[in-house]
Amino acid sequence: MVTVGGDGLAFCDIGGTDHHVPTIPVAPPQSHGAGDVFTGALSTALASGVSLGAACERATRAAYLHVSGTKLESIAS
Repeated sequence: MVTVGGDGLAFCDIGGTDHHVPTIPVAPPQSHGAGDVFTGALSTALASGVSLGAACERATRAAYLHVSGTKLESIAS
């Protein structure tokens, strides 16, 4: 897997197929910690047994939520 900033990320699955997960456009108030959030969400998703593709999508959404300043309470409601 390779992250490419604003272009998202690319990875190759076990069968050799290339995949691309785009970023979610956002005008971030700050990007500090986005990589840490991405890595933590990716690791958690993989440890829970989801596919690499699904884990990458979850991690991308988590990083988006972090940089967008979205509060978790607003997602739940």
